[in-house]
Amino acid sequence: SPSADGASDQVVTRGLQRPELKLWRTGVSKQLLSPAGADNKLNLFLVHLEPGGSTGDELYTHDGEEAGLVLEGEMMLTVDSETWSLKTGDSFRFASRRPHRFSNPAEDAKAVVLWVNCVTGA
Repeated sequence: SPSADGASDQVVTRGLQRPELKLWRTGVSKQLLSPAGADNKLNLFLVHLEPGGSTGDELYTHDGEEAGLVLEGEMMLTVDSETWSLKTGDSFRFASRRPHRFSNPAEDAKAVVLWVNCVTGA
């Protein structure tokens, strides 16, 4: 059954309508794949990491949980004090309150990651 505010409860985002999110992080860009909504707790992104792109040297934290799948290229992911090299087909999940950072170590190839952010609580 449709929700009371069905008009604002968008279900589909077309490929050509994806919002491009500008990030302060060097060489990292994000497209929001899931429809935007006031009560979204789950957001799906396509993250592009240019060669050498990074969230920076500092680990950062925020609310929620995140998971992803490397679609193309390679990504270095650090959570707490452990670092992993993830290649095409590798996936991950962690609580966003754990200090983390990520980067593309390649000098000549971009990385593309399907990324899910889930906001826990309300």
